[in-house]
Amino acid sequence: MTIENLLADAAKIVDKINKINKSKEDLRKIVTDGLSSLGYDSSICKSKWDKSLSYPVGEYEYIDVIVEGERLLMDIDFQSEFEIARSTGTYKAILQSLPYIYVGKADRLGQIASIVSEAAKQSLKKKGMHFPPWRKADYMRAKWLSPYTRRTTTNQPGLGCCGF
Repeated sequence: MTIENLLADAAKIVDKINKINKSKEDLRKIVTDGLSSLGYDSSICKSKWDKSLSYPVGEYEYIDVIVEGERLLMDIDFQSEFEIARSTGTYKAILQSLPYIYVGKADRLGQIASIVSEAAKQSLKKKGMHFPPWRKADYMRAKWLSPYTRRTTTNQPGLGCCGF
């Protein structure tokens, strides 16, 4: 199983469920269960971080998958995590270059978060807008790279979809 296979399998599940109006939490559960049924070691992870001088306390949920002993992070609505109000054309182009579904290693995700957060800062600065602490690179990285709890989902009635 490769990253490409995992991404393709996740995209198929997401495409099938996108036709059904579900919350992000339900979507994560359905994708995790679907991947597990395909033989992946997948789980929902909940990260939590404390307040620091530069950003507020928070928590975030995403999926992780262990492939050949390596932990890969998956976010099924990755692009939306970087959306900002009244962005510049340059920032819109950067946002469009991000994958809708992210699958990859933590260090790569951290690099992407840093680069896109800096671009968001420049975009908001050009528009004369405040750069909020929850858009800072440290906060964005904290979403996926903070201490986390990994939990497996159970196939609950009403959450399954499309044969998964």
